[in-house]
Amino acid sequence: MPRWIPNIITLLRIVLIPVFVVVALPTAAGAAPSMLARRLGALAALLAIGGSDLLDGYLARKHNLVSKVGIVLDAVADKLAQISLGAYFTFVDQRLPLWFFGLLVLRDVLLGLGTYRLHALGPETSFEHRYHGKVASTLIFGLLVLLTLGSHRSVIGPATLLCAAAVVFSTVDYVRSGHAAYQAAKDAVRADT
Repeated sequence: MPRWIPNIITLLRIVLIPVFVVVALPTAAGAAPSMLARRLGALAALLAIGGSDLLDGYLARKHNLVSKVGIVLDAVADKLAQISLGAYFTFVDQRLPLWFFGLLVLRDVLLGLGTYRLHALGPETSFEHRYHGKVASTLIFGLLVLLTLGSHRSVIGPATLLCAAAVVFSTVDYVRSGHAAYQAAKDAVRADT
C-alpha cells in the first residue's frame, strides 16, 4: 500500500467539514431540500468524517505507515472537525451552548501550547494519547450525531454535560502528564549540561 493513502484519507476528512456545513445549512424555501433530506445528508457527511478518522489510523497502523506528518495531520483534522462542527452547532444551529464550545477551544489551546512547549525541548519529547482522550472524542462525536439528527433538548443537555465532564477530565490529565514530561525532559537537559 502506498505510504500516502492514510494522509489522503485524513485530507478527505478536512474537505468533508465544509461539505457537512453546506449540507446542514438551512436554505431558502422553494426548491430547497426538506429538513429530513438535509439531516440525512449532514449525517452521511458526519459519518464519513468519523469513518475516515478510523480508517486512516487503521491503515497506518496495519501497514506500518505511521509517520510524523500523518500524526500531525490527523491531530489537525480531528481538531478542525470538532471546532468547526462545534462552531456550527453553537453559532448557526444554536443548540450547543457557548460555554461548551469555549471548553473545546480552551482544551485545544492548552494542549497545543503544551505540545509546543514539549517539542521546544527536543523533537523526541512528547506524550502519548491516553484512553480518556479517545473516550472524550467518541462522546463528542456521539453528541454531534445527536445534534445532526435534531435530538430534543432533553437528550442534548445531559449528553453535553457528559461530554464536558470527559473533556475536563481528559484535559486535566493531559496537562498534568504533559507538565511531568516537561519537567523530566528539562531535568534531563540540565543533567546533560
